Amino acid sequence: MGKNGLTKRDLQAQATRNKLMETGKKIVNERGYGDITVDEITEQCGVSKGTFYHYFDSKEAFFDLIAYQPYVELDKSITDWGLGLEESVVRYMREYMELVMSYSPQYLTTWLGHLTTRDSVGSSSTGEMHEIDYALQRTDDLAAFLDGFVTNGELAPDCPTRKLAQMIISLGYGNIVWYCMSHEELDITEITTANMEEIVSVLRLYRTDRAACLE
Repeated sequence: MGKNGLTKRDLQAQATRNKLMETGKKIVNERGYGDITVDEITEQCGVSKGTFYHYFDSKEAFFDLIAYQPYVELDKSITDWGLGLEESVVRYMREYMELVMSYSPQYLTTWLGHLTTRDSVGSSSTGEMHEIDYALQRTDDLAAFLDGFVTNGELAPDCPTRKLAQMIISLGYGNIVWYCMSHEELDITEITTANMEEIVSVLRLYRTDRAACLE
């Protein structure tokens, strides 16, 4: 047994899958989705197409995973930060936009086109997750995080945690669209800071100590 109880074979499989994803992200970040083929990805990794389809149901599912996995991991890591409500939300928005800015403008632009040129709903028969599935999963994770502050008494019982989570996720998507529409001229840091201030002001309305927060 190796690290975390994984066998040598498990570690090799994990390394192969990670290499495919890293290679795919590199190619997409350079050129956008365009005419990228599975052959191109596997050739650069030195593996067969069969190996690719062992780990991923389709090319589309592979691209979706590249696009969304970092954000899903961010959503899950928020519970490990050990920060208060407002500090967590501010950090979340900051790291969210740092992830966005780690991709090239060309990638983001083609990603937006990718959303509107094919079915955005995953397949229940194959287990594939597409854009809306990831968005809903991220909303659920963030709502569950906010629910924790209702449980500990920091947020009022009537706090609409899911609606607030939807608002935060929607602002993130909106920032990406604005950034692409502005042809990189939009100050994404400035608009994200403004978003954080608005979100925090809404959250304060539902704090159990909101009277003190609003003074």
